Amino acid sequence: MTPKSIRIVLTAVALLGLASFAAAADARISKVAFTRAPATALQGKLVKIAVAAKPARSTRCTLSVTYNDGTVEQLGRTFARLGRATWDWRVPEVAQPGRARLVASCGGAGTVTRSLTVVGTLIPPKIVVADQGFSVRAKTTGSEVSFGLMLQNTSPNADALNVYVLVNFIMADGQAIGTKAESIEAIAAGTTFAYGGSLSFPGAAPVSRLEIVLKIGDRQRRTIHQPLVQSIGIVPGRRDATWVGEVNGEIVNNHPLLNVSRTKLSTVVFDAGGSIVGGGTGYATALLPPGTRQVFAITSGVDAIPWARASRAAVSTFATYTP
Repeated sequence: MTPKSIRIVLTAVALLGLASFAAAADARISKVAFTRAPATALQGKLVKIAVAAKPARSTRCTLSVTYNDGTVEQLGRTFARLGRATWDWRVPEVAQPGRARLVASCGGAGTVTRSLTVVGTLIPPKIVVADQGFSVRAKTTGSEVSFGLMLQNTSPNADALNVYVLVNFIMADGQAIGTKAESIEAIAAGTTFAYGGSLSFPGAAPVSRLEIVLKIGDRQRRTIHQPLVQSIGIVPGRRDATWVGEVNGEIVNNHPLLNVSRTKLSTVVFDAGGSIVGGGTGYATALLPPGTRQVFAITSGVDAIPWARASRAAVSTFATYTP
């Protein structure tokens, strides 16, 4: 082989090596890139997001957002036509303010991430147990525990929806002997919901404390309207006046336009010192046009509360409105 032939072979080998290196380097680089994404996004506002994908052919792309509290929103799947995919992202009004992460993925082209800051004044709801208490009544066929919880929504401007409440009844040794679970339709922003109930046991109920689990199902900007509750009273039982018979009062529909068709009631009863001694539930079913009222009586759950300890009651509502 001549020197010239050797030089040609070496040059070809070098070029092949460079091409292989470039291909390997290109494989390490994402072929998806954001072409439009803001540094900040406002709660409740529309944001346009765009990415470019290589090679420039029709490929399927997805986009997701992970908010500061770990909540993930999938923004859907679209096709990158001519190498470009776009999304219209409406930032939820109750999105957690702070750092968020966008993740775009386009078929086999790759994945790219970008951080941005969600800005807004709407504070996601948080429910805390402001107070709790219970009473136990032994009956001829077992026992009944009446309990009450004051559940506070600490957000000043976001309603909590479908609030799941699990109550475990715990003995002194830490063992649970009973469980009750229910969902509260809504707890309005900046309010405290009086949640009461009861649980029956076939035998003795040596309950020493309550264990509470709470989970919010959804949220919204504050819009909930509830009727006015007034003239709340407590009366002893008709058959046994040593126990509470009912919590009663009036519901007033103070909505200017809508009728109240049905109202779910929940009560918590306190002693003279302000400690919770139990609670219960009930319904009011009369149709109330705007500006009208009806009497209610809550009897379920309250008959395990000693009459001597019942001093006052709080009542919360969830009303169904109709035109």
